[in-house]
Amino acid sequence: MKQFERDIIGWQRDAGGWIVRLCKIWLQFRALVDPQLTVARMALKWPPILDENKETRLKYLTFAKDRNLLTDETALQLTYLVENPEEEVEEAQQEADVKQEKMMAQTDAGEFGGRLNQEANSESGNV
Repeated sequence: MKQFERDIIGWQRDAGGWIVRLCKIWLQFRALVDPQLTVARMALKWPPILDENKETRLKYLTFAKDRNLLTDETALQLTYLVENPEEEVEEAQQEADVKQEKMMAQTDAGEFGGRLNQEANSESGNV
């Protein structure tokens, strides 16, 4: 089944080039008539050929992410959960920073150290 999938992906890559070129020519022709139309970089994205085992994909992503072989954006993009992984990672990082700041504000390191000193002094005085 893998070879069949690879053959189709190869055909899609071959067909993708001329399809994009044809669409670009058509859009450039339309831009002659409609000045508001602008032509930017075009790309063709095909849906997956076969439904892949999501558990296996998650194991691959976890393996690669744990060994720092993938960036956060790439890992999130490969999960197909969000439209814009770069933006989502930035928002998640900002949210994590806010949570960390709140946690640090709630637990004052100086206060914790002071309590440890008090407990040490009280134990040494009781002995």
